[in-house]
Amino acid sequence: ALQVMDRLRFGVVLLDERANVAHANAFAHELFARRDGICLSGRTVVAAHRADGPLLARTIRAALEVRAGRDVLFGGASLRRPDGRRPLAVTALPLVRGAGAAFSREAAVALIVADPEQEPGIPAERLQQRFGLTSSEARLAARLAQGLSLRDAAEHVGITYETARWYLKSTFQKTGTSRQAELLRLLLSEPILSA
Repeated sequence: ALQVMDRLRFGVVLLDERANVAHANAFAHELFARRDGICLSGRTVVAAHRADGPLLARTIRAALEVRAGRDVLFGGASLRRPDGRRPLAVTALPLVRGAGAAFSREAAVALIVADPEQEPGIPAERLQQRFGLTSSEARLAARLAQGLSLRDAAEHVGITYETARWYLKSTFQKTGTSRQAELLRLLLSEPILSA
């Protein structure tokens, strides 16, 4: 599982209950080393740009609260980069207890760090075949799996936010999911990622 995670073209950082890094894939380590929007302070993930720190911390905290059973709204964070490229998109996914055991016993949250300069990690064609999605639904789902917010994913796909919401609802039905975090967990656990 760790070898597959290291081949992904986006960062995956597994955090424990105290928001300390339990494991990070190779892509995340490259970002940390370059201080490219995100870095490490000891065992803690922090934003490289000081002004982005509070939003990143809130995003992680909200995912931990959802994991603890509290019903809180949470989204993602956008982290500025020192070279002026488009910001990194960060999504925090709460892990069901034991779900991260293949990677780390302590894993409580998976922090997905996507570089919008990279191509989507999951080919839309495979999502179409696997889940019976339309071309537009698959392209939107691929961008969401890349860590983009629904609004940013809609912009990349070339559709309005309202249309993206409609496609997302249809995608939920076809994949048997009911929330965006649940959909991302499903997409990121699919064996198509290792292809």
